[in-house]
Amino acid sequence: MTQPGLADVRVAMTGATGFLGGHIATALARAGAKLTIMARPTSDLSQIESLHPDVVRGSLADDTSLSALARGARVFVHNAGVVQAPNYEAYLRVNRDGTRAALRAAAAAGAETFVFISSQAATGPVAPGAPARREDDPPDPRSWYGKSKREGELVVMNEGAAIPRRVILRPGALYGPNDAAFLAYFKLVKYRLCPKLGNGLRQFQILYAPDVAEAVPLSLNAPKGDARAYYLVPPAPETYISLGAAYRRAMNRDALTIRIPAFLANPDRLARIPGLAAVADRFRDFYALRWHSDPSRARDELGWTASTPLEQGLRQTWEWYKANRKA
Repeated sequence: MTQPGLADVRVAMTGATGFLGGHIATALARAGAKLTIMARPTSDLSQIESLHPDVVRGSLADDTSLSALARGARVFVHNAGVVQAPNYEAYLRVNRDGTRAALRAAAAAGAETFVFISSQAATGPVAPGAPARREDDPPDPRSWYGKSKREGELVVMNEGAAIPRRVILRPGALYGPNDAAFLAYFKLVKYRLCPKLGNGLRQFQILYAPDVAEAVPLSLNAPKGDARAYYLVPPAPETYISLGAAYRRAMNRDALTIRIPAFLANPDRLARIPGLAAVADRFRDFYALRWHSDPSRARDELGWTASTPLEQGLRQTWEWYKANRKA
């Protein structure tokens, strides 16, 4: 599978200033794209300023700025979204309604390709012993976040027929340079503590964010017609035990395993505590026993694989944290 030609192609992008978005913008620029990004007035552009993108100030709630963003773009990459919100309605306002606004702006501008960065959470985990989830299996999202991302997918599937190529990318759990979510785990291992939830055997698919970013230029290999979804995950899941071992090797640290009783993270238990409803709901994803999706469609149709081994990616991330005085 060849890398699609993006030389001098105008690409519009939302969510370029965030963790994953910065890596996507870099991958697109490396492929030769001319970038136009949308950013809020308060957004920090430092991660991508070396790419010299054109910048439209605005938000997903502002149709005027979305129209300006999409103008002249052959490709529209919609990465903006929320991963933490106080209630389901707040998730829907961004992850569903914001997706609809971006899709309409792309269609009105005559974009040929629309890429929606969704999530593995949009379709949910699988039962222990069940086959790996494939893209067309019935979805079963657990959290408000996952359900809202699924609603965004349905918008792309059902309302975007005017755009010839619509691509839905579903990455698993992400780590990498500029990430804040896994920084706490790195810091714990630095101080020789390595947490695991319950017996440490919960399964999840975790990958290096720059690998996910490389799937976005490759999305132009996707067939035209109906919207097409792809899981962006490594073939085999990790566990808390295997992840902890990879951290130790990557950081060259001996660390004491600290067992966190699973009942402390039980979302139904947390939901009974006043003020923790949103936290409890997000834990529905973390508490699941088995996240296992099949990435073979992305390999076969896009030419994409999760190419960075876990230990190597963790080592590169750790070196980035140290170089940037984050840890």
